[in-house]
Amino acid sequence: KAMKEGTVNTIAVKGDRKATASGDTGEIVDLAEEKIYEINFKDKSYKVVTFAEIRKQMEEARAKAEEAARKQRAAEGKKDPGAKEMQVDFSAKDTGQRRQISGYACRQVIVTIAVHEKGKTLDEAGGMLITNDMWLAPEIAAMKEIDDFNVRYARKISPEFAMPSAETMAQVFAMYPGLAEGMAKLEAEKVNMEGTPIETVM
Repeated sequence: KAMKEGTVNTIAVKGDRKATASGDTGEIVDLAEEKIYEINFKDKSYKVVTFAEIRKQMEEARAKAEEAARKQRAAEGKKDPGAKEMQVDFSAKDTGQRRQISGYACRQVIVTIAVHEKGKTLDEAGGMLITNDMWLAPEIAAMKEIDDFNVRYARKISPEFAMPSAETMAQVFAMYPGLAEGMAKLEAEKVNMEGTPIETVM
């Protein structure tokens, strides 16, 4: 039903609390208490999850990921020399199109991410293409308030999650060599991504 008809989320932010409601469920994030209240409006019940519990889950997931990476590095020596190297391309384009959406003057920016065999195009070798079609309005204060809260929330959970360390980024680039090159191409395009997305189609 959600895929066909969509969903409506209602978000309220005040100080250290953010409440989100959608249909029969909701959530309250309390930064001061370091707790998340998961609410079931239909059953009139709720469950509490602490930030400490979330951190523990993240640490366990990180340990599993590091173990998987170690195994992958160990297998590098046994890798088939004829194995295909993949390339990741990023692109951002301001189309120049303008539209009024919900009373806001918006401009269209299309971001594409393509993953394909190095040295060949998507048409030649196949691969994956993600297109993100965004209509950006000038920055909306209420939306920025939500974004700022989410950043504070991420930093409370894990500073590394909010801002990956140089070591973490180096590991990512080592695992996906084409990623750094693709991001460099995106940076070179210098497309203005500032503003609030009013409508997004992926």
